[in-house]
Amino acid sequence: MFKKTDIVAVFVILFLFSNLSHSADTKLFGRFQAELNFEHRTPAPDPGLGIDDDAGMSRIGIHSIEKLSNSLTGVAHIEFRIDPSNGSINGSDNTTVFRTRNAFVGMRGKYGYFRVGSFHGPYKTHGGIRYDPFVATHLQARIAGGMSGGIGYGGHNGFIRNALYFTSNKVDNIQLSIAISPDDTNPAAGNGSGASMDSSLGLRYSKSQYEIIFAANINHQKTRHNQKMWKVGGKYNWGQHILSTQLEFLYYGNFCEGGGLGGCYTRLTPPGGGAAFHTGPGIGAGQGIIYFLGYQFKKGSYTLVSQFGYTWSANTNGRDTTYTAVGVIYKFLKKMRAFGGITRSDASGNYIDRNAVSLGIGMDF
Repeated sequence: MFKKTDIVAVFVILFLFSNLSHSADTKLFGRFQAELNFEHRTPAPDPGLGIDDDAGMSRIGIHSIEKLSNSLTGVAHIEFRIDPSNGSINGSDNTTVFRTRNAFVGMRGKYGYFRVGSFHGPYKTHGGIRYDPFVATHLQARIAGGMSGGIGYGGHNGFIRNALYFTSNKVDNIQLSIAISPDDTNPAAGNGSGASMDSSLGLRYSKSQYEIIFAANINHQKTRHNQKMWKVGGKYNWGQHILSTQLEFLYYGNFCEGGGLGGCYTRLTPPGGGAAFHTGPGIGAGQGIIYFLGYQFKKGSYTLVSQFGYTWSANTNGRDTTYTAVGVIYKFLKKMRAFGGITRSDASGNYIDRNAVSLGIGMDF
C-alpha cells in the first residue's frame, strides 16, 4: 500500500508539472523498467522466479533551466526512484516508494557546472555504470564480482549527499569532476560526527574513438580506517564494436552496501570487524582489486553484450570471485527497449555462487 507521504509526493509532482510544463525550459522525465528473472544460489536459499525492478533502474523527475545571461544558465533537478513491478522498493510495501536520487540546484557557465545537493559521484560515473549496459538489472557487474558496490562515496552504488559538485568544461580533451561533502555527517557515507570532507574525484580524457579515465574516493571514518579507493580505465569504439575496461584498488571499508539484489560479491570489511551488510563472497579485511572487461557489438537495433569481472582479495580470509554475463539488448525505436541474458558469480571456497537468467523491458520518456 502507498503511504500518505507517497501520495503527497505524487500530487506535488503532478501539480508542479501541470504548472510548469507549458515552458520549454521545464520537463517531466522518467524511465520505467521491470524484469522477469530466475536466480539460483548455492548454498544460500534460492530467490527463485520473480518480477521486479529491485536493481533500481526506474525513476521519475523534473528538470528545469533558466537562461540568466549569455554565458550563465540556472539549473534545478530532482528525481525519485520507483518500482513499477510492485509499487514499492525491494518488494516491501512498508518501504517508501519515492526515494530521492539525483537532486540539486546550480549554475552552468563558461568555466563549468557547479551544483549543490545529491548526485551520482564522479567515481560512479567515470567508467563504472557508464561502461556496463546491464547496470541496474540482475545482469549487472556491480556487487556481482565485476565492480565494487558501496553507497555514496564508497563505490558504484547509491548517491553522494550534502555535497558540492563541480564539473569543468572540456579543455584540451580533458574534463575534471570533483565532489566534496563538508558536513560532519554525510548520511550516504555511513560515517559519524567528526568525519567531514569526504570527497570524490574523476578525470576523463576523450578524443575521437576512445577515452581514458581516472577516479578516486576517500570516505573519512571517525572510529575506523578511512575508506579509500581509486581506479583507472578506458573505452575504445571502432565501427560496430565497443571495448571497455577498468581496474579498481580498494583499501578498508564495506564496498557492497545497497544494490537490492540480496547478495554481496565484492565486500571489503574493515580491520577489527565492522558491519557485514550482506553475506556472500567478496573481499575480506584489508585490500582488494576488482577488474572489469566489457565488449559490445551493435548491429541494427541489437546490441550483443559480453562481460567479465574478477575480484581478488589480499587477505587470506577474502573471497575471490569471477563474474561473467552474456546477453542482448534490443531497441525498438528511440524510447522502448528489451533485454535478456544470463550471468554467473563464481566464488572461491564455500561461499555463495550465483546464477541468474533475466528478461526485461523498459521505456524512457
